[in-house]
Amino acid sequence: LTSGKGALRGFRVTNPNGFSADDAFKFGEVSIELDLATVQSDPVVIKELVIQSPEIFYEFLQNGDSNLQTLNDTVQSRAKSSDSSASKEEGPKIIIENLYLRDGTVSVRAPLLNEKLSVPMPNLHLTDIGKKDNGATAREVADQTMQAVLKGAQDAVAKAQINVEQLTGAA
Repeated sequence: LTSGKGALRGFRVTNPNGFSADDAFKFGEVSIELDLATVQSDPVVIKELVIQSPEIFYEFLQNGDSNLQTLNDTVQSRAKSSDSSASKEEGPKIIIENLYLRDGTVSVRAPLLNEKLSVPMPNLHLTDIGKKDNGATAREVADQTMQAVLKGAQDAVAKAQINVEQLTGAA
């Protein structure tokens, strides 16, 4: 704790209702390095947040809906509702100088696939999250991160030339 560094291992996010029992995300390790001089101030500065070896499960339903888009929509709707009822109860704002997503994979499941297809996910590097507004709420950080993960997963699927519309039967 005195170094400002820490890590979580085996962190996961479950799929939303209506999708399989698989996890939407599994993170091998999430490590963090704080600027200790800001721990008791507002905003708190996170020098580096590294998500190592994430496994992202991208699932599509027959109608073309996906688990990642559903999770993203949930994060965005909660962020909007917290904007309208913002209060100090949310805690201090956050600035993340560097957020890395490294060595990830995206597994795709769709109705017309007999098995999951796995493809490498491009590494992501986001900088200065919350900096221009002198900090962001945890929900705003989650929203920005989810947007980047969704785009990375979509890019990985497109690069592998997986046509989701053909695999779901959606028009």
